[in-house]
Amino acid sequence: MERSIELKDTIVYTAKELFKTKGYSETTIGEIIKEANTSKGNLYYHFDNKEALFLYIFEQETKYWVDSWKQYLNDTYITDPIEKLYKFADHHFYNNFDYTLLQRFEEFFTLTFKSIETKKRMEEMNQEYTLMYKELLLECQEKELLNNNNLDDLTLLFMSLFTGIDYQQATSSDKKKNLYKLAIEVFLNGVLRKK
Repeated sequence: MERSIELKDTIVYTAKELFKTKGYSETTIGEIIKEANTSKGNLYYHFDNKEALFLYIFEQETKYWVDSWKQYLNDTYITDPIEKLYKFADHHFYNNFDYTLLQRFEEFFTLTFKSIETKKRMEEMNQEYTLMYKELLLECQEKELLNNNNLDDLTLLFMSLFTGIDYQQATSSDKKKNLYKLAIEVFLNGVLRKK
């Protein structure tokens, strides 16, 4: 059993690196098998196909990200919702998805969004990710720190700020870190000059 888990981890790590380097469509099952030094049977024992393997990788990345945020909240006992927003920006910066993998996800999304199972799994990942943002904003609304606009709309806007920054690959790390914090300030205070 332990050997099977190690083999699965090797396949996942190898596939992830190949996807990042070559892209989803250019990475073949044969290359993954060769680079992982395994057999076709071993790969297909763990994953039905390349699509299932890629989805598994992205699900694991999403789970790690969500779990690390929840663990951070449990460890810090932050009660002020606005402080949580700023800590979320820090967390987002330090634990952000690998940009290259995000690009590959976009490629995957446009190429394979065919099966009902794939669509369902992608929606589940998105819901879990979205829920984190929504819970932060709901807490702000409950403490009357935000207006009572539609929470789903606010969540989408808030997520869009962070996602937009995520895709700025030419931006330096220091600049990105500051942009995440600025995104919260702009979200909370707007951009109009107060008279």
